[in-house]
Amino acid sequence: MAKFVVAGRSDCPYFARAELLGDRLAKNLSKFKLHKIMVQPDQWDEWLKKTCAEKGWTFSKSPIVWRELIDRGGKGVLIGGANEFQEYVKAYYDLESDMNSYDMSTVSKENKVTKDELDQEEREFKSLSKPVHVCITNAAHPACYHMVSTLSSGRVLGPNTELTLNFLVSKEEQLNQVQGMALEAEDLAHGLLRGVKVYTNPEEAFDSCSYIILMDELLQGEAEFKVDWLKRNHNFFAAYGATINSKALSSCKVMLAGNGPLNFNAITVQRSAPNIARQNIVVVSSVIENHAKAVIGERLSVNPAGVVNLLVWGNINSKHFFDVNQCRIHGYDGAVWGPYWHSVDAREMVHDNKWLAREFPSLVGVRKQKVSDVVGRTTGLSTANAITTTLQHWCQGSPKGQIFSLGVYSERWYKIPEGLFFSVPVCMDPKGFWHVVQDIDIPNEIADSILAGVQDLKYQLAIFKGEISEHEKARRREMKLKKKSLDFAGIGSWLNNIEETEPAKEEEAGKGNEVSPDGDTEGEEKKAEEKDTEGKEEEEESKAAAGAVGEETSGEGQAATEGSATAAEDVQGDAPLPTDSNQEETPSGADGQMETQAAVEENSESAAAPAENS
Repeated sequence: MAKFVVAGRSDCPYFARAELLGDRLAKNLSKFKLHKIMVQPDQWDEWLKKTCAEKGWTFSKSPIVWRELIDRGGKGVLIGGANEFQEYVKAYYDLESDMNSYDMSTVSKENKVTKDELDQEEREFKSLSKPVHVCITNAAHPACYHMVSTLSSGRVLGPNTELTLNFLVSKEEQLNQVQGMALEAEDLAHGLLRGVKVYTNPEEAFDSCSYIILMDELLQGEAEFKVDWLKRNHNFFAAYGATINSKALSSCKVMLAGNGPLNFNAITVQRSAPNIARQNIVVVSSVIENHAKAVIGERLSVNPAGVVNLLVWGNINSKHFFDVNQCRIHGYDGAVWGPYWHSVDAREMVHDNKWLAREFPSLVGVRKQKVSDVVGRTTGLSTANAITTTLQHWCQGSPKGQIFSLGVYSERWYKIPEGLFFSVPVCMDPKGFWHVVQDIDIPNEIADSILAGVQDLKYQLAIFKGEISEHEKARRREMKLKKKSLDFAGIGSWLNNIEETEPAKEEEAGKGNEVSPDGDTEGEEKKAEEKDTEGKEEEEESKAAAGAVGEETSGEGQAATEGSATAAEDVQGDAPLPTDSNQEETPSGADGQMETQAAVEENSESAAAPAENS
C-alpha cells in the first residue's frame, strides 16, 4: 500500500491545489492514503533543506510531493512539485484539478489562517506543561545510566513533576555513548519525561536548570603534586560555578558526587556562584554512608535497609568519621522481637568496640573496590541510588524519625567553622529544605574526629593558597620518614642502607677531620658543632611546616592549632614525592634528635682518634 505525502508552505497557492486534488483521490479511492504537512513560510526553507538532506533529494520549491511504501518504509520516491503531481494523477487516475488562480489564492489564505490558529493552540497546550530541567555532567559515568529511569519515573521529583534531562559530555569520544543513552531514555516511554538532550557546552546544558548534578572526577595523577591537583580542580569547578551563576535558575539545586575533593570543590562552586543560595549546594555523603550500612548489615546478618541513623562526619573522600552512637538496627534476629518500628542499638549488637574503631572503617574504605573487583568493571549502581535517594529526600522529605548525612555549608554547627562544606547529620523537609540535627550528643572521640576533619579541609585550602609552599621540602622529608616508619618491610631496607653507608661516612669523617701538624683540634670541634646546628635547623623547619596550617586557622583557638599538626601528618591523599638526589634525608622529631646526636658523637670520636695517634 502506498502513501502520498504533500508538503508545502501554508500560504502557497500551488500547495492548496495539490492538497485538494489529493483529498479528492483519498475520498474516492479506499487504497489511496494521503498525508499533508503544512509549514509556516518562515520555517519552510530550513524544513525543506533538512528533509531533502535526510532523503537524498534536491528540491527547492513549494509544494513537494513524494510517495512512500507504508509496509516497507525507506526514503520514498520523489514525484516533484504541484505540476508533476498533476501529471502523475492524470496518468494513473485520469483526474485533473479544475481550480483557477482566484480559487487557489483564496484557499491559500484560508490555509495560512488555519495554520496560525493550530500553532497558537499548540503553544497554549505546551504552556500548560512546565517541565523542570535536570542536568547531569560527566554523563558517560556509569552512575548516570542507572539514574535515568529513576529520575524520569517520577519517584524522585514527584509524581506530577514533568522534566527534561540534559546530558553534558566533556569528551568528544564519549558523545556517541551518551547519545545512545539518550535514545534509551526516550524508549522508556515515561509519561513525565518531556525530552532528552545531549550537550558539549556547559552554558547550553545549564540554561534554565532547576537541578544540576556534578559528577566530574579529576583524579590525582601518580606524579602530580597535591597543590597542582587542587588547582586543577579549582579552575574546573570555578568555571562551572560561573556558568551556573549566569545560566541556571536562581533557585537551582546543585549536588556534587563522585570521586575527588568534593568538599573543596563545593567551596569553589559556592564562591563562584553568588546568585545561588549556599543552602542549595550540597555534597552527597550517602555513597559512603550506604557502604557503611552494608558492612554493618553484613556483620549482623540484617538487611542494610534496616540500618538507620548511621552518620558520617567530615571531609568526604578524605578524612571522615563514622558515628554509630546514634545507629539503630531494624529486623535484627535477636532475643527480643517487636513491631516494624522496633529497633535495637547497633553498638550493643556489634559488641566489639575494637572492631568498630579499627576494622570497620577499613572495610568501608575498600567496599567500593571490592565490589568492582568482583564485578570486573567500574560500578555505578550504588552511587546512582545514593544520588537519587538524596535528591528524593530533598524534594519530598526524608522518612520521619530518621537522620541522614549530607555535606552542607557550615554555619558553626558543632563548632565547625563557617564557610566550610562539612558532612553533618540532617533531616529533610517536604518543602525542599534540609535541617541540621543539632541536639546530638558529641563525645570526646567524635569531637576530636570532627576537629581532624576540619583541619584536613583547611589543610587542603592552605595548600591551594600556597601558604605552606615555603616549607614543602621539609614536609616532604618528614612524610617520607613517617611512611618508612609505618612500613615494616621498608624499615628493614632503610636500616640496611644506613648500616652500609655508615662505614663510608666514618671514613670520610676521618679524612675530613685530620688535624694539623701542630695537633690543633679546633677544625674537628667546629665541624661537629656545624653538623649539630644543621640537624636542629632541619628539625625546626619540619616543625614549622607542620604548624603552618595552625597559623592560618589561629582564629579557631588552641584546639585548631593542635589539629593542624594532625592534618599535616595525614599523608594518605598526598601525591608521591620526588626524591632530590642533592638533598640528604634528615630525620625529624625526637628520633631525628637522637640520630643527629649519635652522628655528632661518632664524628667526634673519629676526629679524636687521629689526634691521639699524632
